[in-house]
Amino acid sequence: RKPRQMKEIIGSGKYTFETMLRQSGYRIGFQRRYLASGNAAVFDRVLKMRQRAHALERDENGEYEYLREAVASRVVERLRDVDSDRPLKKILDVGCHTGHIQRALVSEGLTEDERIELSQCEACDQVLEAGRQRNAKLNSHFAKTEWFVADETQLNKVVEAQSFDVVTSSLALHWVNELPLALLNARYALKPDGFFVAALFGGATLHELQHCFAAAEEERTGGISPHASPAARLSDMGGLMQMAGFNLITIDLDRIIIN
Repeated sequence: RKPRQMKEIIGSGKYTFETMLRQSGYRIGFQRRYLASGNAAVFDRVLKMRQRAHALERDENGEYEYLREAVASRVVERLRDVDSDRPLKKILDVGCHTGHIQRALVSEGLTEDERIELSQCEACDQVLEAGRQRNAKLNSHFAKTEWFVADETQLNKVVEAQSFDVVTSSLALHWVNELPLALLNARYALKPDGFFVAALFGGATLHELQHCFAAAEEERTGGISPHASPAARLSDMGGLMQMAGFNLITIDLDRIIIN
């Protein structure tokens, strides 16, 4: 369906998001499945939450925080592109992890002129609680802060429609089985003419590692199999966002080289 028709279905309240997506007939021919649930799910979400909590407990976890912090900073930088006449008073951070966006908002100075109300949701309750404790001292920079557990594809169950000026997501959506559904939920939470900015790992992420795996496996076994999580391709994201009803879409590709 066209984005306008999908918006009408959302507004009617007659269909769940899942039903709407199944009936839309929208298909994309690429390797990464974007509507995958049940036995066809790309990721085991329960296992993924356990891994996320386990990673947080490891002593070396802090050594890799710089990557999340760097990406969150770039996401917040994009908020400077918002027209100055538009308010940034209510922000929802989806898949907040330990509150990287909150820290970036403070460090980038966006809380100096605006009294922001920041809502942060995370699917893993242990990670959410760790972030709440870590960022407690930052609450004074905001008019209001709240943390709650929520899946990226079920925001419509915990937030009001059209209630946020900005929705952000930093390094969370690439773990979602049904990415169109997550985008629809983000659109659902946004006010009319709201601003959505997200960052996720793209299809070329860790391509050197994938090539090494493929070459070694081809040599030893005569075939290859996937060893890295499938990621969204840049060419697919525009269609997915149009499907969710977004307009004036801009998609950037950033490369972070780690050595």
